[in-house]
Amino acid sequence: MDEVKKLTTSDLTGIDAKIMFSLIEKQPQTTEELIGNAGVTKKTFKYRRLPVLKGLGIVKEVPGGWALKYYISLDEKVDKALEELRREGYIHVTLQDISHKTRLPPRTIEESTYLLAPDHDITIADKSLKIDMSIDETSLKQSR
Repeated sequence: MDEVKKLTTSDLTGIDAKIMFSLIEKQPQTTEELIGNAGVTKKTFKYRRLPVLKGLGIVKEVPGGWALKYYISLDEKVDKALEELRREGYIHVTLQDISHKTRLPPRTIEESTYLLAPDHDITIADKSLKIDMSIDETSLKQSR
């Protein structure tokens, strides 16, 4: 009877370490970038090491190539920051607000921020503006 071998971290090799270190330095990377930076052949990467790394949940395919399991794209980071700020009641935010939430420099997040802000009904401005999100129960009863 054929049994499928369960992958363990003992299945990792020095080549896998090179691939992971390459991804730590830059994520995501295309297959061509990754094999060049890690110094492995395409055949070894694609048919030997990638199945192990994917099977162990160490790497994943993302738009733009390959990344480590916990990689979050710039757009995802900015989107999450905008979502949090909107939940906090902000309708106008600065690039510095987003920079603080993402822990990335304003020039790095600028393009994504301007692109994604309208999806959250947020305007990028020179000054932040927060509205009171709490509903006064007395006002609510009087309006009925």
